[in-house]
Amino acid sequence: MEIIKLLSIISQLLIAAGNPNIPESLRQDVFLTAQSVIQKAEEIRLSNTTFGNIAAEDIETRKWNSKVFNTPKGKKEEFHVKWIHWLDADNTWKDIDTEIIDKGSYFSINGAPFKVEIPKISTDTAKFIVDNRWDIFQKKEINELPFTQTIRARGVASVSGIIERGNFGFGTTTYVIYPNAYPLLGADLIYYIHYGRAPNLQKLIRFNTPLLTDKDFEFEIGYSNSTNAKRHEGSTFVSWDKNTKITTKKGVTHQKIEGINKRSISFKDFKIWDSKNKKDDVLVTYERITGETYLLTKKIPASFFSNATLPIYSDASSTFFPDPDVETTSFDGSSAYSTAAGGTFAEAHDAAAGTSAQDSTGAAGGLNVTERTADTNLFDIVRTFYLFDTSSLPDTATIDSATFRFAVYDKTNTDNDGQDYVNIFTTTPASNTALITADFDQIGTTQQATSVDFGSLTSEANNTLTLNATGLTNISKTSITKFGMREGHDSENSIITTDTGNTMNTRYAETAGTGEDPMLTVVYTEAAIVSAISDDIIWFD
Repeated sequence: MEIIKLLSIISQLLIAAGNPNIPESLRQDVFLTAQSVIQKAEEIRLSNTTFGNIAAEDIETRKWNSKVFNTPKGKKEEFHVKWIHWLDADNTWKDIDTEIIDKGSYFSINGAPFKVEIPKISTDTAKFIVDNRWDIFQKKEINELPFTQTIRARGVASVSGIIERGNFGFGTTTYVIYPNAYPLLGADLIYYIHYGRAPNLQKLIRFNTPLLTDKDFEFEIGYSNSTNAKRHEGSTFVSWDKNTKITTKKGVTHQKIEGINKRSISFKDFKIWDSKNKKDDVLVTYERITGETYLLTKKIPASFFSNATLPIYSDASSTFFPDPDVETTSFDGSSAYSTAAGGTFAEAHDAAAGTSAQDSTGAAGGLNVTERTADTNLFDIVRTFYLFDTSSLPDTATIDSATFRFAVYDKTNTDNDGQDYVNIFTTTPASNTALITADFDQIGTTQQATSVDFGSLTSEANNTLTLNATGLTNISKTSITKFGMREGHDSENSIITTDTGNTMNTRYAETAGTGEDPMLTVVYTEAAIVSAISDDIIWFD
């Protein structure tokens, strides 16, 4: 029996023990029973608190983006930017597991906020079945029938799919590959679940040889229900009457007409990238064939293959959100300012807006303060932003300590002068779900943690900052906790030495899995339901 249930029993027993209408001898028996239950609760607490030095998870208190652990010092809650759990039909939060498994007649995954059926043969149809049961924005359960998208690649040879493991630029994952499904082009067809901020179904074409001419690739797309459709234009959505052909590099959303919650399926913006992270947008056309069946045509330019590193990938990503760029209640990313030749450190440091910004569009990003060349004065400053939905913290929680985890995969440290450190600061971006260039200066100067010197950072590993008293007060128990990271010269407004740089590349939430993405861990205590029973209890006649 869970401790919370035992505490409820204890509370009822104590009420009974003080009831004057119950005979004293019986009340004493009730009191002894309460003591026995307290002892049992303590035994369970101790047995569930640690296994050696490892805290035991309190599975019943999971949320979509956090895990809670019982420790001798109180509760420890680990917050992620991304989805880490999905709500099952039995109302339990399960770990997201996007490992591809063979189900006999099709390939699938172990668990996510949707189901997939990936065909055994390349010419057959894949299914993306949206049955997510939790609205992370409204914080409420979704009780709605599933909504299904079907995908069939046209113009492919009949090839059997096999499960492989590899990395498409976002971390190692399993996938289903149909080798040489495009035999005249030496290209493969691939399906896999990309586990970034939220898991989504990816349909990839992997080019193993360069295209010599521009080439069209067609996919037949279907929907299980009548839909309203919208095309994306920048950050806005425009209704589409389905009677005209769309030509775009942006996504398209279909929303089921039936139901209260009106489930949606969206295509994310279409991309192409190489093995060294050269990227570009891809032009597509989208048109209705009949009813709720559509033709998606990707137009791959041969020009991209010039000076690109094979293999090259192009995607079509299906997500279960009406806005494919807003898949969580928060984000991580970076905003940068780079001067032109002859620029100054002050120009970069004091800029009201950056020259670029990205919010988790890739698996990795950088923190950077650099003076690149002695003779031309090119200054770069990059600031990173990390927002966490910490609204699941109890209102009565007393926050005792906290740490911020970040994974470093490489660094440079050529201005080792004592100001070469990293720390986190409060941020005030314009949005909780997207980063723009105007957010560059929306970061504070008061340190929220104990600084870590660049020399103490470990590459290819997780690193940790321990929040100070000021940082603890800036953890929200009702909404979004907003931190960002700066290098020491940037935070102190101290010019970096000529022709030097301190840079650090870190993993973002788009990295596959949860082992390397940013994480905020909060240790807290709550007022006990029953703290103790006094030996000097007063008995009433």
